[in-house]
Amino acid sequence: MERAAGVETNRALPDCKLCGGLTKPLMANNGFQIVRCAGCEFMFALLPENYDLRTVYMDDAYWNGGRAYGYPDYEQASRDARRLVLERLNRLDQITSPGRMLEIGCAAGDFLREARSHAWQIYGVELSPTMRRRCERQLGCHVFASLQEAAAAELRFDCVALFEVIEHLDDPLTFMSDVRGLMNPQAVLLLSTPNFGAPEALRNPHSHHWFCPPAHISYFTPATLHACIARAGFEAIQIRGVLEADEMPLPRLLVKALEPFRRGRRLRPGGLIGKLIKGWQRHHPHLLNWANSMELYARNPRVGH
Repeated sequence: MERAAGVETNRALPDCKLCGGLTKPLMANNGFQIVRCAGCEFMFALLPENYDLRTVYMDDAYWNGGRAYGYPDYEQASRDARRLVLERLNRLDQITSPGRMLEIGCAAGDFLREARSHAWQIYGVELSPTMRRRCERQLGCHVFASLQEAAAAELRFDCVALFEVIEHLDDPLTFMSDVRGLMNPQAVLLLSTPNFGAPEALRNPHSHHWFCPPAHISYFTPATLHACIARAGFEAIQIRGVLEADEMPLPRLLVKALEPFRRGRRLRPGGLIGKLIKGWQRHHPHLLNWANSMELYARNPRVGH
């Protein structure tokens, strides 16, 4: 097992944050130890005592390429994600009717802007003061500084969205239980997160966009994501694999065949071959097994269900 400089190797391992089971060392990265549950196989990073995760996202460098983790270019990422945003809203339209929506980790409000055009009444939660002010200025909606602040407003929501948020949480089960407390009966939960069980994650675990604490600290596979949501009291509607704009996961045999031409670079979907492969991948029944990202829809069951 690989060790990183500065990792505490004699630290007692905590119980699993999902099932309470025993954990075992998995790897180390960026000076943090990462463990995996021997029972449910949930993976998470161990943080130093009193470590304040909020400072990671409140730092403007996280959004403009000033850190090894975070956004190299938020504006470009926003443009790249627009197709995916519209697809998600179309899928949401098929599940529920518009009402009051809360997006946690809303950043500058790209998803909320499109949701409002679908007749949703929009609210946000954002830790970054810079992004929070920008979202409020551009959209004229209220953006809370924390989930606790949103709860204090005593509003109830018909949809809560979290895109690439749950992997940043130190205690995702407690957080998702608190999220459910803000939702009306039969309200819809929509979230996405990297698939840390995807072949590329297992082949390149120390890549900056995979197991990269202190940004990513909770690492979900389809099974552990489903377990977390169920333990928080939600009923899953659908969990599906998603292909982001900049990724091109490939079958192992094709990866080997292309290695001499790729020279370590990831295959981008802009060329004709990339578009053909991606079109096939999008409709493949086993996409969830190897897609780099996953998307979950769930409901808050009726009271007493």
